Amino acid sequence: TDLPDPKRDAGSTGPAVREVTEYLEDPAFMARYLTVNEAAFGYRDSPGELLFRIRHCKGRVFAASEAGTDPADRGRSYVSVWPIDDRTAATENIFCDPAYQRQGYTEGLLGTVLQMLAAEGFSAARLNVYEEDAPAIALYEKLGYRKLYRLYELHGGDGGP
Repeated sequence: TDLPDPKRDAGSTGPAVREVTEYLEDPAFMARYLTVNEAAFGYRDSPGELLFRIRHCKGRVFAASEAGTDPADRGRSYVSVWPIDDRTAATENIFCDPAYQRQGYTEGLLGTVLQMLAAEGFSAARLNVYEEDAPAIALYEKLGYRKLYRLYELHGGDGGP
């Protein structure tokens, strides 16, 4: 998606959003993060890939919570971001606690993060999404993302190498 003007919606209300990268080394925070991740995706994610993106790809993690609360303590929605190149950022591993879906947490989080990326000089953002995830696709399109191509993968145990 082309990133928004960073000045747009500067006065809008919404969830509290903050960077929580520094908390990834905290076992209690990581346990909460992984629990919400598992509830959202239906499987337990490994912290290894997340920590690799953070440590080796200059990645960051952001969280959203109720206005007036600290997202580090009460994260409802999360996104990881890292630079792909000088003008494009990845916005990946986007998920929301199922108990808080469709309440504006992810929309507010992504809107804030996309504005921040624009202010940092990025002009585009990319993400991957499962084709079956119609609610997520609708949200991403509402925020300005558009489908570019279809990606195929083959994993060991799936009949591949």
